[in-house]
Amino acid sequence: MTPPRTRQPTPIAPRRRRGIFLADMLTAMAIVAVLAVSMFVLLARANNAGRKMAESRAASRAAESFLADLQSARPPLPAPGQEVAVHPEPGGAAVPGYAWVRVTATITGESADIVGLVPDAPGLRRALAANPTTGPAPSLPSGPATREAP
Repeated sequence: MTPPRTRQPTPIAPRRRRGIFLADMLTAMAIVAVLAVSMFVLLARANNAGRKMAESRAASRAAESFLADLQSARPPLPAPGQEVAVHPEPGGAAVPGYAWVRVTATITGESADIVGLVPDAPGLRRALAANPTTGPAPSLPSGPATREAP
């Protein structure tokens, strides 16, 4: 008698799952794309914030320079692209021969204000009237400034 034949298991070849590999690649590419877009948006925001800060600092420097020129009785000269306005500032302590003024400088939409004490002299009035960027010359009091102490 012949022994019964036993069936030998046939080795199963591992299947390649190409569909899963493609899905993994597409998912990874989508994640990288989202990260790249968010990085570019954040860099653009940081660049815009830095530009605004630089313009704000430039406006502050322009206002300080204009006020320093007024205080030293030099004719103030704003740079091109700067808008500077000078107005009398009410309030504060009265100082004989001086007037309180507010200088507002604007550069590309960013503005800065500074308040200071300047000599109340005819030279100040001429300097303000001669500078077209300041607008009309402010009506400074003819005598000592009348400001009350807080």
